[in-house]
Amino acid sequence: MSFLLLNLYLYIEISQIQNIKQKHDAQLEKYLGELSKKQQKPKFSTKLLNYRKVEEHLVKSKDYGEAHKIKEKADELEEIETERWMRRRQKDMNRLEHQFKERKMQELVALEKRLQTGREEGKKQRKFELER
Repeated sequence: MSFLLLNLYLYIEISQIQNIKQKHDAQLEKYLGELSKKQQKPKFSTKLLNYRKVEEHLVKSKDYGEAHKIKEKADELEEIETERWMRRRQKDMNRLEHQFKERKMQELVALEKRLQTGREEGKKQRKFELER
């Protein structure tokens, strides 16, 4: 009888751990989705925004040659800033994902400790009952 109970407890523990892992995977997917929705485009520097305004004014005043030079500078700066933003965003997402996984791993370790404590208590109880 106690062997059947032990097997039943082990089955329940394994299913609990599997359920927690599945729940964590679903939460990770949701969390990553939320992270990717945040700030879809970079915030450009005032220098770049000023270049764009100057370019616009030069086009309105029909100084196309100077406007083209400013546009090239602005395009180059925008490319640099966009690349920097993408690297920083990816780094931040990786860091946040790692932190999320660490928290979930700690939850799983805590569950396994609780289950281990329960098993030890069960062993002590059975040993006590056998000694009586």
